[in-house]
Amino acid sequence: MAELRTLTPMVPWGTYTLFRLLIVFALSLASFCCPQLCSCPGGAVNCTSKNLRFVPENISPLTTALSLAHNDIASLRPNSFRRLERLQSLELQHNGISLLLDQAFEGLWSLRYLDLSFNHITSLRPESFKSLPSLTTLNLGYNRIGSLDPGVLVWFPSLQELFLNDNALRTLEAGVLQPLPSAVSLRLDGNPWACTCLIFPLWTWMAEHRDRIREKDSIRCGPPGNWDQYPVLNIRENRFHRCLENFNSQDYLYISFIGIALSLFSIVVCFTTGLAAVTCQRLQLRYRKRAHIYKKNTCMYENTFALDVPGSHDTMKHR
Repeated sequence: MAELRTLTPMVPWGTYTLFRLLIVFALSLASFCCPQLCSCPGGAVNCTSKNLRFVPENISPLTTALSLAHNDIASLRPNSFRRLERLQSLELQHNGISLLLDQAFEGLWSLRYLDLSFNHITSLRPESFKSLPSLTTLNLGYNRIGSLDPGVLVWFPSLQELFLNDNALRTLEAGVLQPLPSAVSLRLDGNPWACTCLIFPLWTWMAEHRDRIREKDSIRCGPPGNWDQYPVLNIRENRFHRCLENFNSQDYLYISFIGIALSLFSIVVCFTTGLAAVTCQRLQLRYRKRAHIYKKNTCMYENTFALDVPGSHDTMKHR
């Protein structure tokens, strides 16, 4: 009986210990899972300069840092980094990336650093960045971004550094930078900014947040015009007095709608007036023609009546 009592509690303890050993063994196997041609020191995976065209699929879920820089990756497909919930750093600079599809970064809940610089990105979709709540640094420098969707920056509540330098940005809509956290550091230099009324919202934001902007003196106006290479922040506020400061996008849409409505109304009025004039002219011609025929018939009737008067032939004979 004593032997049974000592053996009974050992059975679940031995099962639990075996279960723990299996988990440790599985994790150790996973940690040694390294993509071909890559090196995996510690919890990092280094696939730099390996002529890769796609993101490797057999990356260990324990990876905390992944470098895919200097490869030939042209696009990021949906769920390209699935199962990498522990990933904190992702380097994708110096690739040929031109397209970020929806859910390209799905599952990267722990990612803090994302480098997409030196690529061919022309536009950003908000759906591509929905799963990055922990991101603190986003490097989009040295791309071809010509416009920025206001919905992109909404998904970065923890962002501290944003690099938009050396792109093709000429202006930013009002409110694009408003969702950024107050502690964010921003780079906007190297863009061909259009120093017209279109840049006034951006100029106002930069004037109010000078301490958050890096490389301020390098933010310059682009061609054409006399302002080429002139520092944007050196423009005086009185230069924008003639701009429609109080007009927003809704006002412009309203004005456009009114203009289109007035144009259509003027076309209808002109068409109706022209149609009425032509109809009136035709009625006048028809009336004149009828009056002329009636007068002609009346004269013929009078001549006939004169010939039928008795004694008229005798009178003619005497003459």
